[in-house]
Amino acid sequence: MTTTAVQNPVPNTVKAIVRRVMPLVEGALVGAIAHFGWHPTATVVAEIVAVVATGLSIILPAAEAKFPWVGVLLGYMGAPVYAPSTKKSQATQIAALEAQLATLLAQGAEAVLPSQPTAAAPVTPVQPLPDPVAPIAPPPA
Repeated sequence: MTTTAVQNPVPNTVKAIVRRVMPLVEGALVGAIAHFGWHPTATVVAEIVAVVATGLSIILPAAEAKFPWVGVLLGYMGAPVYAPSTKKSQATQIAALEAQLATLLAQGAEAVLPSQPTAAAPVTPVQPLPDPVAPIAPPPA
């Protein structure tokens, strides 16, 4: 039996937008309740919406790390996951270009003035060893 990974049906951009807008919607809901319940001025309602939305956009993501169910209040549980960046830093790009430049300069210098090939060290001939079964001369009498 094989299992396949389930793809997230919601694109990360949609999830990010919903999770960013939900505190504003909830703040507007609190402001509307205050407007119809207490009948404050429009300025006070705007301040209530701003304070609630700002507070929720800070508190809810922080609380979600400890209590994952809080993500429901942000519209989607779990923060969007993005692929790691493949961008290189400017210093890395400069170092790669400098290495390419050094290689090209070395190739250009080699084309203009080729270096002399190095010769192998001379090989000395090997002296043959004496035959191990050569007859031994009899000792002088």
